Amino acid sequence: MTEQRKAIAYTRISASEQAISEISLEAQHREVIAEAERSGGGKGVDLISSAESLDTGSDTGQIVIKIMDSVSQWDREVIGERTSAILQDLKAQGKSTGNPNYGFEVGEDGKLIENEQEQAVLQRVAELRAQGKSWARVAGALTDAGVRTRRGTVFSRQGLSKIAKRAGIK
Repeated sequence: MTEQRKAIAYTRISASEQAISEISLEAQHREVIAEAERSGGGKGVDLISSAESLDTGSDTGQIVIKIMDSVSQWDREVIGERTSAILQDLKAQGKSTGNPNYGFEVGEDGKLIENEQEQAVLQRVAELRAQGKSWARVAGALTDAGVRTRRGTVFSRQGLSKIAKRAGIK
């Protein structure tokens, strides 16, 4: 008795005309079954593509998969290099490349400008820290004064510490 193997088929149509043509889902399904019966498959998990004539159970199929994997990795690296170069160029132009630090906002020209209200909060934080207040006490003082984060929440001691340290406040 032959071992029965499981198969997964991916079929699709991309235009309404295909639904009634020789590439309908039913026709694709019949093609997949026929290809699976012809190939018999190899050991383990194999990819058998009727559209690309690729069978990973064969030596040729294995090398094609390795080449495709190498090209995919190269493509990811090139995308990373391009993204990095673009971000460096934007930074060199003085333009924002992400969420600006507390105390700043992005101007109409894409460059960072000071946010006066947030700069005043940072100044108050610096004053309180200079008086020896802990991060918890500083956060409490801001809450008592009605000062909120950009999201409208109260400052936590951890969040406030991170924001202040980015602004050079110890």
